[in-house]
Order: sequence, then C-alpha cells, then structure tokens
Amino acid sequence: MRLKSLGRWVVVGVVLACTLGTVFAEAPAADGRGKIEVRGRALVDGRPTSATVGWMREDLRFIVDVKTDDGGNFVVWLPQAGRYSAVVLPTGGGGFERQIDVPEKGLSALELAAPTGAIVGAVVGPGGAPLADVHVAATRADRRRSGGGASTGPDGRFRIRAVEPGAYRLVASKEGLASVVAPPIEVGATDATAPPIALDEGRTIAVRFVDPSGVAVEPAHVGVCSEEGDDLHQSATRRADGAWVLRAKSDVRLRVCEQKAGGAVLAVRLEGGATRTIALPAPGAIRIRFVARDGKDAMVGADGAGDPVFTAFPALCGMVGNRKLGGPVASGGERLVQPLAPGRYLVRAVRTEVLASREVEVRSGDTTTVELRAD
Repeated sequence: MRLKSLGRWVVVGVVLACTLGTVFAEAPAADGRGKIEVRGRALVDGRPTSATVGWMREDLRFIVDVKTDDGGNFVVWLPQAGRYSAVVLPTGGGGFERQIDVPEKGLSALELAAPTGAIVGAVVGPGGAPLADVHVAATRADRRRSGGGASTGPDGRFRIRAVEPGAYRLVASKEGLASVVAPPIEVGATDATAPPIALDEGRTIAVRFVDPSGVAVEPAHVGVCSEEGDDLHQSATRRADGAWVLRAKSDVRLRVCEQKAGGAVLAVRLEGGATRTIALPAPGAIRIRFVARDGKDAMVGADGAGDPVFTAFPALCGMVGNRKLGGPVASGGERLVQPLAPGRYLVRAVRTEVLASREVEVRSGDTTTVELRAD
C-alpha cells in the first residue's frame, strides 16, 4: 500500500490508524471483488495522468489502492456505499486528496482533478549561484498536511504542482548544507512565486548523549527540526569519536531516537565550538484502562499532543504503527504503552469512531495511569 508515501498527506487518518493498531480491508464479495464499482480518471493540469489512487473509508476499516492506466483511467471495487477519502499520487510527483460520497449504484465517470495551484521559486548557494538538487518541501502553515515537494533543476529553480489553496511553509534542504525554513507563502488557484531561498553551510554543532546516570548512549537516529517544529529534512551524522554533528542556521530541536528511551525532543542552541554533552530523560509510560458498557473491546493508543514536534511526529523515531504505542484491549482490561518520551499525549479508545479520549502528562521515569470509559 502506497499510503506511506504520502508523508503527512492524510496525517489525521493515517497516523491515527497506524498508531492505534492494524487497519484492515474487509472481506471481498464471493467473486473476489467488492460490491460497488467506481470508474473514473485522475487529472493534473486538466489532463489525464497515470497515478496510484488510494481509497480509505471514514471508519478506517477499508484501505485499498489501484493504479490507473496511461490515460489516467481506473476501476475500483468498494465494499459498501459511504464516504471515502481518495488519495491520488501522480507518477510525476505530488499528491492530493478528495472526499468522495459513493452511492449504492456506484460511480461511472468520477473525475479526480488535482488542484491548479503551484509554488515556484529558486534556490541559490554560497555566493549566489543557482543550486541544483535541492529538495524543497511545502507544509501547510497549520502543519496538518503536506503540500508536496520538488527538487531544483540545474538552474536552481523548482515547481511544486497540484497544491491546495492555503498558506505554506517551505523547507529547503541539501546534504552538506544547513536547511532553511522560508517565510509562509499564500497559494491560490494559480502559481505562487516564493522569494529566493539561500543555502549555505551554516554553523556546525556537535553533541554527545548520555542517560540520566551519565552513561553514554548511542542513538539509532538523530533528526533535526526547527524551533517551531518544522522537519528540516536532515539528520545529524555520527563521527568516529561518537559525537553527532549537524549544520544549522538557527536554534534547532533534535529528535533523538534511542530504543531504550523511546525517543526525546531536545532544544539545542546555535553555538559552535566544543562538543556538548546532553542527558536524555528517562522514558515514561502510560497504563490505559478501558471499560465499555457493552463489554466489547476497542483499540487504544497515544499520540503526542501540544508540542509541535510531537504533533508532526506523534511517536517519534519511526515508531508510528509499533505495538508499543497501542493495540486492542478488552473491556475491563488494560494496556501498557511504553517507552514514551516525557511530554503530553492524547490517549484514545477507538472502534469505528473515537469512543473516549483524555490528555495526560508523561513524566520521566514514571507510569501514568488513565481510564477510558465508553458509555
């Protein structure tokens, strides 16, 4: 399933689904297909385009994808009528989402047309020369979804097409240089031109990590965010002496992925010079107790809340979908969700809808117990 290629395209649906357990497709009809036929085509800039079209039902109980032919035509069989999210990933890059109400009789001429907005601009390197092979990613200013991305050509120019209307932040990144977050740009139905973006080497920061007792730890990965929570699409690299090195142009926050601690988000000031030593906080845990009046089980789990870095990376460290973050629990039972970085989390019990939710604080080294009741 290519939905993982969406990045944060359907962040609410996909992250919720992955965090709270396995999303599954319902059994097909006896002939091996669904019950309702939908025929349509995908279009970009008003022209048919080859693409993969992912279908997800509102209750998250059906996910399937189909490929179009070269003319953008597709056929998909769905299990029942209702509202679906159709996510279109054109072969040429980008992606967009449409909400589709599918009737019992199906659809015979559905057109999934990409938005006509685009972001265009240019990136220059040290000295002002055009810079090729820079990845430019667009994210909605409210961080609820991605606006796609593109790479610069030999002339340093880029074009991010099929962008929904709204305000977007641009992040330009290239290996060996410090990533840059450009000011927000408003996108409408036509091209929006971003101011020139300049990249340079920035300043070098070197960091070592230890646990609360001062013992050195070796994270599996160290990612970099801006102070505001934007993913800078770069990672720190580990030197032979064990220090992690990154380049930055301003204060940053690090997503430190350490298996025993389950990850942490750390603020780092832009200071060059000596290698710094930073202590990772001890992980915490959430014990979720679930009680339902009807006695049936549900899926429970936790998402990061409040902190923009947690909002963009709920589980941190690529652990979204990991059973540590949740799973099924019987009524009257409980599930321990660990390890978790200290911070605020939104804990939920879900079936085909959210039954109950509470926000809780996870403290370093402690287990927080929360009870969810479904009346």
